[in-house]
Amino acid sequence: MKNHQGFMLVELLIVVAAIAAIAATAIPNLRQSRIRANEAAAVTALKAAAAAPENDAGGERAARLGYVFMTPAGADAEGAFPGRLALPLASGATGNSAYCVDGRGDIWRRALAPGKDADALAAEFGDAADTPAGSGGEEAAAAGWVRLQAHAPS
Repeated sequence: MKNHQGFMLVELLIVVAAIAAIAATAIPNLRQSRIRANEAAAVTALKAAAAAPENDAGGERAARLGYVFMTPAGADAEGAFPGRLALPLASGATGNSAYCVDGRGDIWRRALAPGKDADALAAEFGDAADTPAGSGGEEAAAAGWVRLQAHAPS
């Protein structure tokens, strides 16, 4: 009888194939989980900004949580909360949707085509008239925005 001192090539190939199969199923799920987590965090940050606009440390444009948060140009109402916009840093990679909170605190969502970066999206949505923050609900819905959560009257 032979005394084996290590693994045979076939055994190593089987282990490598098993690891590759596990990785092939786990990596896409991990990516989608990360996108969902980024989107949930963006919605939460927008809710917090609407609830306490004086504590919104985002400024004009701030990147965090895989999203860029900005105030749409022209959304300034005198003394009122102008609304905030959350755009993914790279659509399809860090998020699949744009989010907006309007002056009433309503949260809106718009699906995005993959492959655009934050600068291209900011150019597309940077004007308040293109977002629910600057347009009425009917106009926003016609532009592809969907109301996720209406602000509860106090």
